[in-house]
Amino acid sequence: MWRHDRQRTAVQSLPGLIDIPAVKSSLPLGGSLGGTQFLVHDVNLDAQPEVVLIRGGRVVARRFDGTLVWTTEPLAAWWVLAVADLDRNHRPEVWAASYWTGVFAIDGTTGAILWRTDPTLNARQAPTVFPIDLEPDGTLELYVGDWGGSMGGGGTGRIYAFPAGFSGSLPVTFLDVSAHGYWNAYGQDPGDMDGDGQPDILALSHDHAILYDPVSGAPRLTSPDLAPFPYGAAQLTLADIDRDGRDEAIIASNNAGGLFPSARRFGVLEVEAGALTARWQIFLDPTVGQHRFLRRPVGDLLPGGPFELVHSVYEPAAGWSTRLYAGDASTGDPLLTIPNLVAVALADLDADGSPELLGVDAPADTVPEFSTLRALDFRPGAPPTATELWSAERAALLGEPTPWFRDNRPLMVSPTGLSEPRLLVVGDPSGDNRADEVHALRPADGTTLARLAVEPFALPVAARTAPSAARFALSTTDGSIAFRDADLALLNDVALPLGVPDLIERNFAMASPPVVAAVGGSPLLLAVDSAARLSAFRTARASPDRAPAAVWTADLRPAGSPYAQLDPAMPGGPAAVYAARHPDGRLLLRMLAAADGSERLAVELALRQDVNLNWDPLPLRDAAGTTYALGVSTRDGRSDEIRHLALDPLSGDRTDLGLTRIATGGTDYCAAAFDRNADGFDDYWVMTASSGRVVDPRTGARLVDRESVATMGGLTLTDLDGDTLVDVYHDATYGPQRSDLDFRRIWRGTFSHAFGSVLTTSAGEPRIGTARHASAVFDLYRGSDGTLLRSVVLAGGAAYPDEASARAAGAEPGVLTNIIGAENLTGLGHHSFVFGSTDGWLYAVSVEDAAIDWAYDFRAAVGEPIAADVDGDLQSEIVVSVGDGHVHTIDRQEIWPPDEVWDTDGSFVALSAADDLDEIDTAAAAAANWRPAPLASRYQYRLLTDDGVVVLDWTTTTTTGFVLDGLSLQLGRRYVVAVRALGTVAGEPAASAETLSDGFTVVDRAPPTALVSASPSPFWPDGSGPHPETVVSVSLSDRVGLLRYRTVATDPSGEIVRDFGSTEIGGFHHDRSFPWDGRDHSGLIVPPGLYRIVVTAFDLAAFNAAAETTVRVCDAEGDDSGLCPAVEPDAGDAAEEAGSEASADLPHPDDGPLDTDDDTPGATGWSGGGGGCGCRATGDSRNAWMLLIALAWSMLHVRHLRLRHHR
Repeated sequence: MWRHDRQRTAVQSLPGLIDIPAVKSSLPLGGSLGGTQFLVHDVNLDAQPEVVLIRGGRVVARRFDGTLVWTTEPLAAWWVLAVADLDRNHRPEVWAASYWTGVFAIDGTTGAILWRTDPTLNARQAPTVFPIDLEPDGTLELYVGDWGGSMGGGGTGRIYAFPAGFSGSLPVTFLDVSAHGYWNAYGQDPGDMDGDGQPDILALSHDHAILYDPVSGAPRLTSPDLAPFPYGAAQLTLADIDRDGRDEAIIASNNAGGLFPSARRFGVLEVEAGALTARWQIFLDPTVGQHRFLRRPVGDLLPGGPFELVHSVYEPAAGWSTRLYAGDASTGDPLLTIPNLVAVALADLDADGSPELLGVDAPADTVPEFSTLRALDFRPGAPPTATELWSAERAALLGEPTPWFRDNRPLMVSPTGLSEPRLLVVGDPSGDNRADEVHALRPADGTTLARLAVEPFALPVAARTAPSAARFALSTTDGSIAFRDADLALLNDVALPLGVPDLIERNFAMASPPVVAAVGGSPLLLAVDSAARLSAFRTARASPDRAPAAVWTADLRPAGSPYAQLDPAMPGGPAAVYAARHPDGRLLLRMLAAADGSERLAVELALRQDVNLNWDPLPLRDAAGTTYALGVSTRDGRSDEIRHLALDPLSGDRTDLGLTRIATGGTDYCAAAFDRNADGFDDYWVMTASSGRVVDPRTGARLVDRESVATMGGLTLTDLDGDTLVDVYHDATYGPQRSDLDFRRIWRGTFSHAFGSVLTTSAGEPRIGTARHASAVFDLYRGSDGTLLRSVVLAGGAAYPDEASARAAGAEPGVLTNIIGAENLTGLGHHSFVFGSTDGWLYAVSVEDAAIDWAYDFRAAVGEPIAADVDGDLQSEIVVSVGDGHVHTIDRQEIWPPDEVWDTDGSFVALSAADDLDEIDTAAAAAANWRPAPLASRYQYRLLTDDGVVVLDWTTTTTTGFVLDGLSLQLGRRYVVAVRALGTVAGEPAASAETLSDGFTVVDRAPPTALVSASPSPFWPDGSGPHPETVVSVSLSDRVGLLRYRTVATDPSGEIVRDFGSTEIGGFHHDRSFPWDGRDHSGLIVPPGLYRIVVTAFDLAAFNAAAETTVRVCDAEGDDSGLCPAVEPDAGDAAEEAGSEASADLPHPDDGPLDTDDDTPGATGWSGGGGGCGCRATGDSRNAWMLLIALAWSMLHVRHLRLRHHR
């Protein structure tokens, strides 16, 4: 179970003997990319959409065929916010954010970090981020507001300006929150509330609203007391809802708060006569009422007047209803109330310019995940009327966030060439509360135009439209990202196995650690996958390429955070215990037989879906070691009520432990078990906010009751001073603390920490290993007196004295997990603390001096581990959930890996280190060879960037080499190949650690290839001849990547008469066609004559190549050359009838990188038509024959992944 044992020591006593760590087995859990964790865009301007996603704390861009385009360093990133061009260089940035490490601007071409918020800021909290135009002059600044309740300047809002791009010292304005009170930027929205044409920032405190000037940062207006939100937590939407030229603020909250009657509200704030006031507010009873609201709950539902506001409320007497309010109303009286309906979106379904309402039926207080989805249209009147357009049974919308998460809209896809969009919904015809189908509906009438059945392990998670809105990406729980069109056809499926999307990016990590226990003489692992399925797996005889086998899967999914445990001491035999969510919303505590998953007991804990467990069920044992009760704590998300119960594991009878309270922002942390009164039965120990309580579950007697012990935090019951008697260790918010068994404080540390663990040194001295809250700092304390013995920063697999030293060495510090203890982990006689980090490493640190025993690079964010015997050999392995979508087991290396791995370009077989290549002059291929390893029957290899990003994941082969092509490697970036050996030792699967190649760098040794043509030639811009314009066609290619090109037209003297502009591009190949009408810069027709069209292409290495062709301009008079004959008077009529042969607009220097209207679909490359066949290309300091080779290469290049194994 979580923290492993009843006393929450998180210590495993079996030795590990892991001297060289290696992956013993890997259990895939799938993917869980939500709508805020990926988007689709052509970020590198190669005319192909990329998927930009979060994986293991990095931001990664891949093509839909799975090809890696770029990746960032580990950032602990959680969200992809938007694609924008805030530095105005005509190349997009990807904007991402982390809960702890700030906001990042990422180069859309390379993945380099262009700019980030200061990582040393105290307020390392999740940000609200959006662009804002302060002047306004069209130049955007960036607002970053810290989430999280804080006072005294711990959180604020900051406005960043980028006057000269991202270089140098950037101006930043801090909001002056010295008099603000409780700060919380969650749900902020920009707007102009006083109508002066300048944006304002509206922020909430505990019970007031404050309007800030973002230019100076000073507060301008403060509202009267609005009643507690509380803690500044409410959603704000700024919009001119009454059309008076000033924005109003729609304020909405659904906070749990039994002590705050105002915690659930809906209303309007405004600036009138220079004062910030509430126009009206309505409040719901926070203990029994509920409130649902849209991210932007405003729309022109009744055209012709003010905007309308929409929200949904639940009141016990009336049930659910959706209400419409007039934007200019002075009171909270609704225009219309629609019963039994909860609003889920506003969207213009019938293309009439006004949005319709999408809502779901809600007959009870619990809103079903799948219900009847209804589309309603509104008509003006007194009162207005609502008309149902259509309905869909057991359905739910597929929505997607807008950039910067300003709204969440229904996902609409428009088929190419058609104006009628498709509305995407998911359906649950089986009634198991899981999406079984995806439907494409006609929005106007709800007709199903296409239907897609989904696999049980490939449930839809989220979808994002491509920039053209004709296609979309669907993220599913198996880790795949499918690219589909409006008819739901799969577009990214060209590689085997067919029927499966080519882009697989597993990223799911369990919210709580996995559980391992011996069942029936064989270890069993309990894990929850990305499809929210709780399953038990046999771990024996698993290997890196053979996952543990599933024994059973629970039929009801876990509720909330998937806390679960395996209790081998349960009466009646070993059992799995977890909180399950029934399809009707009830919370059940289920006990399943560990051997086969059959249900033994189900206890109803709550009737509503907003009640969840606080932590995993706690076994309470008797003197014989049998579980006599289960300690359970629940929290009601509606009333904030926390309860503590003891459940009989045979009958399910419940005993209230008398600790029920209403939380006020804090919580009760995980309970522990220990026999305080020496009666042979475990007692229930818990911190209720800041008070320590011990209760006898059999009698309800409170054995210890002490106020103000520590500020929240968990308990560990263990010996801290070496006298073999149990002490109390607190992982408290304001520092670690030691108390005696009556909760009397003995010492307290300084820093806030995660959950730690206690181990003894070789001299018998107990020491505490713990990680500072949300940091990379590991602290080692003496348990007896709290002396801080050592602090180290762990980053990139190494230890540093501080974060600055780590960054100076090129290691980006992450955030450490909770700490566990493993006795004699390395087999060297001392004990080790083990923990993960968002930097991608699993660390084992010695209790003796905090030195690193070993570190293993998973190259994705690592969760909290456990130490357990997974193969029954009476030795500990380390089991951990990682952000690469797997639960990995780490054991000692049993066989040796290959001694060396040699990099090549695939054109030859390397036989020794002498054949190894350090540079490869193509971005499309990679290869490697190695010598056979002793005892190896097969190998696994994968291609990585030198900082650990997976380009191609583990692939099994029985050969000693491979060749890859169809890649998209980055110029100047170094890549390495990892190889590990697999085999058998004493009849059991065995694996080695990795051997890395010394790496290769992608270099550029040749300029790009440029080709240009113009046809027809001649042409008559004055309209007197058969062709009034010519079409210029450009074809460019490069082995490592294109950057931009420029096209000009020059007259016979070489003077530029028309500059068609410089265009930013990307990728290996680019084709484009555009018309020239024979006019110069000023719009005048150029004189007749022979003109040159010159294109100059630049690649990523700043090499350039030029190509040119000629085209003849004629007029009605003709010329002496005979190439422009005089035109008969009626020839112009024929030219007018012929019309233009090209409709694309001209490229322009001001075109942004997202300007796609210049593209001509299906445009071909070079063609020599008419007089435009004379073209030539020149590259800087390169031989002409290189052009022919490059041209042949580009024509033969095929974009697919090809594997060739050879010895």
